[in-house]
Amino acid sequence: MYTYEERIAAVKLYEESDCSFATVKRKIGYPMQYSTLLSWYEEYMQTSDLKKEIDRREKYTRKERARAVQYYCSCRNIAESIRHLGYPSRPVLKKWVSEKYPNEFADSKSKRPEKPIDNDTKLNAIADYHTGEMSVTMIADKYNVSRAAIYKWAKKINIKDKISRADESAERTDDIEEINVLKKEVGRLRLERDILEETIKVLKKETGISPDNLTNKEKVMVIDAIRVKYTLKEILKAIHMSKSTYMYDRKMEDRADAYEGLRVRIRKAFAESYGTYGYRRIRECVRKQDGRKYSGKLIRRLMAEEHLAVRGSNRKYSSYRGEISIIPDNVINRDFKAIKPNEKWLTDITEFGIPAGKVYLSPIIDCYDGMPVAWSIGTSPSYKLVNNMLEAALRTLKSYEKPIIHSDRGWHYQDIKWIKKVEGAGLKRSMSEKGCTADNSACEGFFGRLKKEVFYGRSWVGVSIESFTDIINRYMTWYAFGRVKESLGGLSPIQYRVAKGII
Repeated sequence: MYTYEERIAAVKLYEESDCSFATVKRKIGYPMQYSTLLSWYEEYMQTSDLKKEIDRREKYTRKERARAVQYYCSCRNIAESIRHLGYPSRPVLKKWVSEKYPNEFADSKSKRPEKPIDNDTKLNAIADYHTGEMSVTMIADKYNVSRAAIYKWAKKINIKDKISRADESAERTDDIEEINVLKKEVGRLRLERDILEETIKVLKKETGISPDNLTNKEKVMVIDAIRVKYTLKEILKAIHMSKSTYMYDRKMEDRADAYEGLRVRIRKAFAESYGTYGYRRIRECVRKQDGRKYSGKLIRRLMAEEHLAVRGSNRKYSSYRGEISIIPDNVINRDFKAIKPNEKWLTDITEFGIPAGKVYLSPIIDCYDGMPVAWSIGTSPSYKLVNNMLEAALRTLKSYEKPIIHSDRGWHYQDIKWIKKVEGAGLKRSMSEKGCTADNSACEGFFGRLKKEVFYGRSWVGVSIESFTDIINRYMTWYAFGRVKESLGGLSPIQYRVAKGII
C-alpha cells in the first residue's frame, strides 16, 4: 500500500507532466497500474486532496466467515477446517470462532488434568465418542480433559470400527481435494514454464529472463502466443498483469496498423533526405503530403520503431598557407543575415576522405536563404576548383547585383587571379580573421550539415571517386530544390524564392 505522501506526490507529478503516466512511472517508479493513478487523480480533482487513510475492504465475505465457523463447529478441528475450505489462516479462523463462541478456546486450555489419565478413563471417553450420543465438548467436560486429547486417543487406540463410514467418506474427500491441489500446482508450474519458453522464443530474450521485467507490449505478445493452451485468467495471474491493462495494450497493438500508411511515408521521406531529417522535418514532409498535422511525439515514436536515426561526426580541411596578399577587411563581421538574394555570399573548401581517395567541394552559399548558388567538386584543392565555382556563380548574377563575397584566408582567395576576377565583376571581398572559424560559421555550418547527413556513419568501401562525386552533386541539387528548412517555413531555398515571387 502507498502512504498519503507517496500518493499525493504521484498525483501532483501526474498533473505537472500534462497527465503523462509514463513520466510518473519513470521518475518515481510507482504505481504499477495506470488505473491506480487515475483513481487517485479523480479523487484529487473532486476534493482537492486525498484521504489520509485508505478504506480497506474485508478479504472474506460474511457468508465465507459463517461457513468457516459452521464447518469448524461440525469437526472441532482448526487444521481440518482450513484444509477442507482452503481458507483462512489458523489465527483468523480462531478469531472468527472466538467472536461467536468466546469461551471456545479458553476452556480447552483450562481443562488440563493435574495428573496422568488412566487407561480406563481413556477407553470410556473413546467409547462415548464412538456412540455419537454426546458431543466432544460434553465428553471433555465429563472426564475433565481437552477435546484434542479425545481425538488423539481415538486415533491411537485400535478399536474396531473406530472410523465410521462418514469418516471414511471424509478421508476420501480429503484425498481427492489433495490430488486436485497437486494437479493445480502442476498446471501452474507448466504454465510458468511455457511463459518462459515463449518469452525466449517469441521475444528472443536471453535464458533466465523474468516475465516481471517485460514491458506490457511484450507481455501481450507472450499471452497471445499461449492462449490456445490456457485460459486468459490463468495467464494474466501468472504473468502479473490486469485484464484491463491487457485489453488496453491489445487495442493499442491493433491501432498500430492504422499508422502503416504514415510509416511508409515517413520511411520514404527519410530515405529521400539521405537519412538526414529528424522528426520535425519529417513531420513537415508528411504534412505536405497528407494535409494533416501530426504530433511530434507520434512522428518521433514511429521513427524510433522503424529504427530511423540521423548520423553525425566532425572533421575539417584547412587551406591556409600564410598571408600572401593584402588582406581585405572583415566586412561581413559575422552578420550573416541578408534582406535579399545575392547580397552576401560565403565560400570555403571542405574535404572528404574515402578509401578510393580524397574529394574536395567548393561551394558559394547565399546568406539570404542558405541556397548553394554554385559549386565545384574535384580531387585536388587547386585554384581551378574555386575558379570554376566562381565563374558558375557569376553567371547567375543580374547586371545590378554586386554581392559581398566572404571567405577564410585560404591561399586560393589570396591568389592574384581570384582577386582580379572578383574585383572585375564588381564584387566586394571580405575575409575572416586568422584562425577564426566563427567568422565564417554559416559556411562551416553548411559543411557540418552536409557531412552529417550524407557522409558520416556510412561505409564508402568499394565506392569510386566518380560515384562519390555524383552522390555529392545530387545532394547539393536536392539541398537547393528539395531539402526542407524550418527557418524557411518548411520550404527548400528554391521553393521559398518561388513563394516570395523572387523567381
